[in-house]
Amino acid sequence: MAAAAGLPVPAVHAARHDGPLLGMLIDDLGEPVREADDQDGAAAAVRIHRVTIAPGLARLGESQLAALPEKIVRRLARHGGPEHARAAGAALRQTAPVRVAGAELPPFGLVHSEFHPTSVHIGTTGPRVLDLARAFAGPGLLDLASWHGTITHPDSDRTRDFLTAYVEAGGPEETLSDRGGLEAAAWALGWHRVWVAEWFTQQMEMGWAEGAEDTWLNVITRHLVDAAGLLQA
Repeated sequence: MAAAAGLPVPAVHAARHDGPLLGMLIDDLGEPVREADDQDGAAAAVRIHRVTIAPGLARLGESQLAALPEKIVRRLARHGGPEHARAAGAALRQTAPVRVAGAELPPFGLVHSEFHPTSVHIGTTGPRVLDLARAFAGPGLLDLASWHGTITHPDSDRTRDFLTAYVEAGGPEETLSDRGGLEAAAWALGWHRVWVAEWFTQQMEMGWAEGAEDTWLNVITRHLVDAAGLLQA
């Protein structure tokens, strides 16, 4: 689908589903000639988000985004999440109907969802976008918030600069518009951290955290506290 829409991705020569597993034989792109920088990321994101028809992929519009905090709170209750994590989740649940406004403004289309410098391979024949395993249709600002990672404290200034670089690379002007009563960088960083926290609670439900529950809960808590601050919950 991505290739048909003009997105530069490795060619898929064969693919097979076996139950929950997917195996693919794709082009060997070789070693990258350099690491992707912010300009590469902005240009790649513009091309990703121009893919507006994504049949078969989940959609994360305003209503689905607003429902994420409730899912997190329910799962934390089942898995014994710490009180301050559940409190942050409850605050986000309360403010979500207001803060979600603008989620469907442009850019709204294909979202990579794990968009980092390692997602863009810079080879001798140009850039290729990798690892679309968790792609969905939704607000492209989530990709822009994820580019610099979530291990360090959220940096609104750095994200704002990246959003500006994205617009300068051809992204829609609405990228910089306020959403949910917040400026775009804070909105993007906050909702991206909610999305990450929800994904980690999904992993706990699937048993991926067995034996490392405390680590998962610490990560979820950090993301929820960051999100509550960014979204002024």
